[in-house]
Amino acid sequence: MKRPTRENRRARTNADGRRLGAIRTSMIYAVGLALLAIGALVALRIGQLSMGFTWGEIADWATGRGIDPRRAAALGQVRLPRILMAILAGATLALAGAIFQALLRNPLAEPYTLGVSGGATFGAVLALFLINLRGYPQWATWMTPTTMAALAGAGVSVAIVALLASAAGRFSNGAIVLAGVTLNLIFGAMILLLQHLSDYTQAHLMIRWMMGGLDVVEYREVGFLAAIFFIGAGMAIRSARALDLMAVDPLTAATLGVRVGTARRRLLVMAAMAAGAVAAFAGPIGFVGLIVPHAARMTLGASHERLLPASIVAGGIFLLACDLTSMNAIESGVPIGVITSMLGGPFFVYLLLRRGGGVWVD
Repeated sequence: MKRPTRENRRARTNADGRRLGAIRTSMIYAVGLALLAIGALVALRIGQLSMGFTWGEIADWATGRGIDPRRAAALGQVRLPRILMAILAGATLALAGAIFQALLRNPLAEPYTLGVSGGATFGAVLALFLINLRGYPQWATWMTPTTMAALAGAGVSVAIVALLASAAGRFSNGAIVLAGVTLNLIFGAMILLLQHLSDYTQAHLMIRWMMGGLDVVEYREVGFLAAIFFIGAGMAIRSARALDLMAVDPLTAATLGVRVGTARRRLLVMAAMAAGAVAAFAGPIGFVGLIVPHAARMTLGASHERLLPASIVAGGIFLLACDLTSMNAIESGVPIGVITSMLGGPFFVYLLLRRGGGVWVD
């Protein structure tokens, strides 16, 4: 009987390693999905502590048995769409962040970086300034002037991103990011001007919208965002290998058959549009696209075949947990954008220190 050669032993070791890696990845996905389901049930039961539900009430409501109509409406029309929106928004922002970090080869890239959230915020603030919305559900209702203006503002940012991406031969990744930061500064200056020219009521609505939140959400909004998310997620996962190659070296990717310019434009625009849709419905919620992809990368590695699904699941868990925290931190609640910024700011500094100040990667 022949003894196995060194090459055979190495191949067997590699195969065993891949098998163990696949099992570990599957277990992490299973744990993540279980945590997401548990978090959704907890959010359905607790929500705001001022109105809790028993597991029996939730079971009766879910199976169609009668409970008090007002409490049934609170579960079905208030809590459930809010939970679904939190999961979808977190998943969308995390997916967009993972895509931006790969395409721009920059660990600090996220939806805020390219000015998309800033454009959506400016659109919403401009609508609040121009239109008298007193007595009207001001924000986060289906296709109000505020929502439409936020989508338009995000679209302007997407158009600028597309123009920069189409000029990829003349602009480095760092230049695209810097252009996004500049865009945010310009939008910020215009927002401050509008606030200065507004009356007290308008200024209050602007500030409240800019803090982000999921307070008033309808199923139509959830459906709209879900359609954008699933299209974007499908496109990104099909491009996982291209993202792997472009994250390492665009020239190598082109040598191996990736149409770098086309893939970059398509994925940048898709991710920017998805992040803009989240900002239009939930306001600017920052740092989800920064924190979650890095956490997923540290757990599962840099392969986008594993990273993208992990970011999607972890993004839903993260924003759902932040929403629960925002509702119960104090009696009156805290805007969810405040919670994510409080977590994201220190994480941003940690990444800067970890890289020793080397931020831009070309």
